[in-house]
Amino acid sequence: MATVTPAGVKAVADTKANVSHTHTASQVSNSTATGRALVTATDAAAARGTLGLATVAATGAYADLTGKPTTMTPTAHEHTAADVDSGASSDGQVLTSDGAGGASWEPLPGGNLQGVGVSTVWAGSQAAYDAISTPDPNTLYFVTG
Repeated sequence: MATVTPAGVKAVADTKANVSHTHTASQVSNSTATGRALVTATDAAAARGTLGLATVAATGAYADLTGKPTTMTPTAHEHTAADVDSGASSDGQVLTSDGAGGASWEPLPGGNLQGVGVSTVWAGSQAAYDAISTPDPNTLYFVTG
């Protein structure tokens, strides 16, 4: 059996690193250039740049998104009467159909109907009207054919 002496323990300990010590990023074995750049990045923006990430990757904010279109070209589409929440505007106009798929805002005859207790104008099919369990007394209903 070997004898352990204080001098022997000290000799072994002298070959080991102190518990508290530091290394530079380049001294970390098996590290990549990208990994070292992340470790040494001065701030989050620099780290995102190292990874090729835009600011939006961290914020998720629409304002930080680049390359977004400046205009949104509408595409042709259709809606059923059930898709329309209300056919009345707050400025005394009503949405009217030309019967050929077109519609426009037109002035209400006699102006705004709110003076006579009508706050909403509704238009829809007979089936949609029949599905209304309790008609609103302040709504003017138009059943379209």
